[in-house]
Amino acid sequence: MRTDTAGKIRLYKILFTAAVLLFSANTGSFAELVYYKSNSVGMKISLIRPDEINKSEYYLTIEKSDDLETRKLYTNGTEIKKWEIRYYASGIKQEEKELENDRTVNVNRYNTQGKITEELVFNDNKLSSTVLYTYSGDQLSYIDVLDEKGNQSYRETYSFTKDGSLRQVIRTYPDGKKQVSSYSIISGNLIQEAYQIEDQYLISQFEPDGRIWKREKWLKDTLVSRIIYKYRQGSKHVESEREENFTDKKVTVRLFDNESHLISEKTDIAGKTIESYKYTWQNGKKIRMEKRSGEGLEEWIYSYNAKNELSKEEYYLKGRIERVTYHTEKDSYYEEIYKVEVLRIKVFYKEGEKIREEFYSDGKLIREKIYGENEE
Repeated sequence: MRTDTAGKIRLYKILFTAAVLLFSANTGSFAELVYYKSNSVGMKISLIRPDEINKSEYYLTIEKSDDLETRKLYTNGTEIKKWEIRYYASGIKQEEKELENDRTVNVNRYNTQGKITEELVFNDNKLSSTVLYTYSGDQLSYIDVLDEKGNQSYRETYSFTKDGSLRQVIRTYPDGKKQVSSYSIISGNLIQEAYQIEDQYLISQFEPDGRIWKREKWLKDTLVSRIIYKYRQGSKHVESEREENFTDKKVTVRLFDNESHLISEKTDIAGKTIESYKYTWQNGKKIRMEKRSGEGLEEWIYSYNAKNELSKEEYYLKGRIERVTYHTEKDSYYEEIYKVEVLRIKVFYKEGEKIREEFYSDGKLIREKIYGENEE
């Protein structure tokens, strides 16, 4: 069970839209192409000259004529995203179309008050879902999410406190099932979030600075599990977390380094350790993982190429090589499978599908099997 990340992102869009209305209403026409230092999502960080674009990993160009504004995001000199934005005569945004490789991925439409009323999502340039927004005065009342055929996937109804803070979101499906998210906000700070689906509850509690410190799962009136988070002093980085499962008396303790990488994990049942993990990191990449359990010592060793991409994975059981995986291309890899440290089989994959097997004896290829259209 997990909270609805897509729903939260949708709310953030609404709040962001409100925040930029004043800017939109006072935006004048650009007489020429303007350049900005940017980031991966296309934010305007700072104005730059055309001869400074190569100094930034990302840069944004903006060109406006009449009611159309065109924004293009580049990295390494290549356009990666484009936005076509149209405005009402008042200067308030009317429509925003996002494109990648000249293919539409998202279209947002707004009313004359600048509130989003319709969101169209595309996959492979084809409409995949539609979100319709309905308001009561200045506040969002509900949204309807439709599939590619226009059938309703679900409705989300929103309620707010007197001071305008979000209090509850109820998602209702066509079959009548509901998911409820409730929020406790004090002085503008989220203190507690509760998520319910049928008889299951997920309750998260937060410090005033936004750091989560406890998360619990309940089944009706029974506490199923709890996670307690501990932070490094004066930091928002988690130092450790302790997860208790009260059904099977399992306790898992995880430790993290200064960069929030998981470095160890130990699980006990009724006070007895059943398995433990140790992780080694280098330059932000995991290079080694060890697992100790009833199966003995298991080890994984990871290697990376000059582009910092995973190129090889080695797996050892009780000190003996069992399997090596070579990543040859983006969607292609092959595995070498060993028995008593002797190569027996190579298995080749492309785009997740097995395409070939090679069988070895005494280091020599003795048989091959091809998968696919010509498979016998």
